[in-house]
Amino acid sequence: KELQGRLKDNQATLINTEIKQHEEKKEKTLSEMNKYDINIASVEKRLNEIKNAIQERRNEITNINIQLEEKGEKEQLLLRDEISTLKEDLAKYNARQETVQNEIEKIKTRAGQLKSSLQETNTKINELNKRKKEIISEIEKIQSSENTILKELQIFKKKHKIENIGDFSTKIEEIEQKIDY
Repeated sequence: KELQGRLKDNQATLINTEIKQHEEKKEKTLSEMNKYDINIASVEKRLNEIKNAIQERRNEITNINIQLEEKGEKEQLLLRDEISTLKEDLAKYNARQETVQNEIEKIKTRAGQLKSSLQETNTKINELNKRKKEIISEIEKIQSSENTILKELQIFKKKHKIENIGDFSTKIEEIEQKIDY
């Protein structure tokens, strides 16, 4: 019975350790999710800046086109060069915007995976807590049973007047020693 009690205690300790590990994993997952949220905000800010830059470039192209109509041939050549540069810049910004958008999608996917992992961890923690309660209940039953048996043993010893059995065994050993000499 003592071994059973120890076994139950060891099982409770093991489950408690597993709960702590799952809670640490949960905290780590939440920390990673926060980092991804910060990263998403940063990427979205860059995306908005790029969108604004694109809009500015479009406005510049429109203004240059208007100026082209008003100015002479020499100036038109210079303006055309500037327009082509602006169009190249615009293409670069569009490509960058697409890359940033892809990064955002990847981050959102990872955040979803982390949420799923967090749910699994919470489920495992709940299962372990339930098992811990069951083991504690079993330990209490065993302790109650042990106490009942000890009480019954005390009553039996008093009833049959064998309370000092340890003294009898000591006296028997002394007599045996005397006999041996």
